[in-house]
Amino acid sequence: MSRKIKFRAWGIHCKHMLGHSDLIDVVDGGGSVIQMILDESIECHLMQYTGLKDRNGVEIYEGDILDDQENDAIWVVSFSDRGCFCAHAPDDALEWVLLDDYTFEVVGNIHENPDLLK
Repeated sequence: MSRKIKFRAWGIHCKHMLGHSDLIDVVDGGGSVIQMILDESIECHLMQYTGLKDRNGVEIYEGDILDDQENDAIWVVSFSDRGCFCAHAPDDALEWVLLDDYTFEVVGNIHENPDLLK
């Protein structure tokens, strides 16, 4: 099974999330905005789509905050040094779960909703 490679980006200075469709706009007849970001060091945080959706059909990206109502827990999505996307506890990166092992709901992300991590 293949998955679609998609990104979104959080603008550090403008405090605005750019979705995947915003990032694929063509620049100078061929280069993508992602390439422009990498080439020109525009300050933003790129977040990759995990290829998974939450229980409501919302795409899950790196940096998303997930509600695990079954276990009364909050998790943060990241790409781990284990070579896969996983979710870790906000206050303990060593406590983690695989994304496809649970039924999550995306409730926000670390940039727009940091208050959810408290």
